[in-house]
Amino acid sequence: MEARSTDTSRLGALLAWLHRTWDTLSTWVMQLSWWKFFLFAALTMIAASILQNELFSGSQDVVVLTDGPVKKKPDVNITIDDSGIHFNPRKGLRKPDAGVTPPEAPAAAEAPEAAEAPEAPEAPAAPGAPAPGAKTPSKAAASALETMRLREVRKGEISYWVEKYDGADLVAGAHACARPAFPKLSTSNREIKDLAGSYADWQECYNRMVSHLNSQLPPGKAIPKDVADLMNQREYDSAVARLDKVYAGVVAEQSRLAQETMAAHTSWHDATAEYAKRKNEEIAAQTKQMLLQQEHDRAMARGPGMTNAPPTASSRR
Repeated sequence: MEARSTDTSRLGALLAWLHRTWDTLSTWVMQLSWWKFFLFAALTMIAASILQNELFSGSQDVVVLTDGPVKKKPDVNITIDDSGIHFNPRKGLRKPDAGVTPPEAPAAAEAPEAAEAPEAPEAPAAPGAPAPGAKTPSKAAASALETMRLREVRKGEISYWVEKYDGADLVAGAHACARPAFPKLSTSNREIKDLAGSYADWQECYNRMVSHLNSQLPPGKAIPKDVADLMNQREYDSAVARLDKVYAGVVAEQSRLAQETMAAHTSWHDATAEYAKRKNEEIAAQTKQMLLQQEHDRAMARGPGMTNAPPTASSRR
C-alpha cells in the first residue's frame, strides 16, 4: 500500500509540474512578437522531427512485389530414421524400409499446473476535475495565440496609454473652461454685469472639470478594459505611472490658472467698487448742489431783497 501511495504522489507531483511548466511557457509565448513566435515554432518542429527520427524510427519489413506469378517451391518430405534425417521431394517419396520401425511419438508432456493469478493492483486515483472556468492546455494555447494577434492589431492603442497619453481629454469639450479677461476696472454697468456672468460660468465649468478629474482616479481607471487586458504587467504598470504623472501635472496647471483668475477677479472687483463709490459720491454732491440751486431760483422768483449768489452747501451749513 505504501508503494501505491508513493506512485500516486509521484504522479500528482508530475502533473502539477507539467501544469506549472505549461503556464510558464504560455505566459512567455504571449510576450513574444510575431516573428519571434514563428521562429520558436519552426525550431520546435525541427527539434520534434529530429527526436522522432532518433527514438521512433525502426527497421521495417520490405515487401517485394513482382509482376509475374509466384513460383511454388517443391514440397519436401522429411524422414527421420536410425540412419539419420533425410530430405526428399514429394515426387520421389520413398517408403520407409520394412525393417525400420518409425520412432514412437513422444509422450505428451504433462500440462503444468496453472499458476495462481497475482492480485490485480488497485487503479490509481483519477486526477481531480479542473476548477470551474480553468482553461485546458489546448484552450490556454488558443487563448494565448488570440491575445498575441489582438496585441499586434491594437498595438497603437497600447502604445498610446503607455507612451503618449497627455491628459488633453481632461480639459477638453465640456471641461474646457474659458477664463474671463478682466480689465483694470469697469466703468459701465453693462460691462460689470457681463464680466460677473462670465466669472460665474467659469466657476461652474471649473468645478465640473474637477469632478471629472476625480472620477478618473485611481490612475489606470481611464484605460479601456479590453486594452488593459491585452497589456502585460510591465506595460500596465508603465501606463498607470504615466497617468499618475499626467494627472498631477493637469491638477497643478489648472490650480495655477484658477489662482490667477480669482486674483484678477478680486483686483477688478475692488477697483471697480472703489470707482463706483467715488462716482456715486460725486453724483450725490452734484445732485445736492443742483437742489440748492433750484431752491435759490425759487427764492429769487418770490421777490427782491434776496442775494444774487446762490447759496452753497457750505454756506447753508
